[in-house]
Amino acid sequence: MQETLIYLATILPVVLLLPMIYYVDRFREPPRFIVGTFFLGVGLIFPLHLLIIIVEDLIGPLVGIDPNADWGSYMAFFRAAYLEESLKFAFLIYFCARLTELNEPMDPIIYGAALGLGFAGYENVGYVFSKDSYADMWELVVVRVFPTIMHLGVGIIMGALVSMNLFRQSDEFKRRLYIVLALMVPVILHGMYNHFIHEYVQSVLLFVIMIITILYYHRREQNKKIVEREDRLRISNQDIFISYASTLVLVTFIIIVSNYR
Repeated sequence: MQETLIYLATILPVVLLLPMIYYVDRFREPPRFIVGTFFLGVGLIFPLHLLIIIVEDLIGPLVGIDPNADWGSYMAFFRAAYLEESLKFAFLIYFCARLTELNEPMDPIIYGAALGLGFAGYENVGYVFSKDSYADMWELVVVRVFPTIMHLGVGIIMGALVSMNLFRQSDEFKRRLYIVLALMVPVILHGMYNHFIHEYVQSVLLFVIMIITILYYHRREQNKKIVEREDRLRISNQDIFISYASTLVLVTFIIIVSNYR
């Protein structure tokens, strides 16, 4: 009974936040797509586990990192932030952005939020049930609300920048810049959250402000428009590659600089 209550309490923030985000959208997406995207976020953990093995067991020793002892910039920015956000980005671009129902600027934001919450929900359960005592579990249930908001925030930011690429710009350079930022900004924010986790209260407040601002702006834009559907542009594979490569270069630079301070 105790474990059941803990499990329900662990997933409660996700269960509450997903419908709230869904109903912000004036022209709502089919529920089956939102639920499917949420479970894509849950399923992200499977390719992530494979990448973690490569990063911790192969790459880590090559660069002198012991994942069992070190939680520095390598683990915060590369092992966690870059790998997790890269997979969310791939799912958002190659699945969600190709849905016919994704047809107006708010939509990538809703799908990005669903991906983030799906991943956060699974991650929270794993962390909470890794504890040995019920007291520690209940304590972690409360603490995990903060990373849940972080994952929601970076998902919304990623979706907003993808939306700028798909709907807001026709200039090739600006579209490329937005798709680069769509991965780079979430990775940096996620990495900073992990690296400075003792400041998590302030970090979460910042994420809450960003979430409210982005949702308010796009909801206001929807209220100004009568037309629900807009022409959607296509994201080139070249721009996606540039986004991954440039973000990896920046993450590498951060790791090198932080280790030589």
